Amino acid sequence: MVINYFKFNDIYSSAIEDAIKFYFTGVEGVDANVAALSLFGDLAFHCPSNIFAHHLSKSNTVFRYAFAYDVSLNFNLPCEHLTPCHGSDLPFFFGTSLANPSYVEVSDDWIRLNSEFVKGNTEIWPPYYITKTDFVVSFYKDYRGPNYTRSTKVGYRNIQCEFWKSALFDKLAKVVV
Repeated sequence: MVINYFKFNDIYSSAIEDAIKFYFTGVEGVDANVAALSLFGDLAFHCPSNIFAHHLSKSNTVFRYAFAYDVSLNFNLPCEHLTPCHGSDLPFFFGTSLANPSYVEVSDDWIRLNSEFVKGNTEIWPPYYITKTDFVVSFYKDYRGPNYTRSTKVGYRNIQCEFWKSALFDKLAKVVV
């Protein structure tokens, strides 16, 4: 038990040093705030969901979206530097607490798009695809509003998540096993 504790700390401290280099090299001012928020978002949200989707897509059909509609200050977080901001899709998904008419239009379109998908229209965006070499082609729906060309993109935060996978997650998996 004590040995595992110290192995975890060694892994964790190494990952912190690597993360500082990865996110903050050559960064200063407002960009440092963005880098810090990106580090947190990648570690807490984006990369764990990418890894989970990778494993789940081996035996299931997996879809993903990024709600990237520019929303002004949301939950007192500086989202103008980090679109999308975690949870910014919820008022639009449920059509509640919308501050202006353009938000209502976006909400109506977002609800319609998701309703079509839930009803079986999976042509709206393609699922994750795994190649024969176990590489995940992670398609995702990039939604930026009703007047924006709806696009499907590949590889949401892939570079950042590959960093976290090698710097932390793979090492932790070895300690746990």
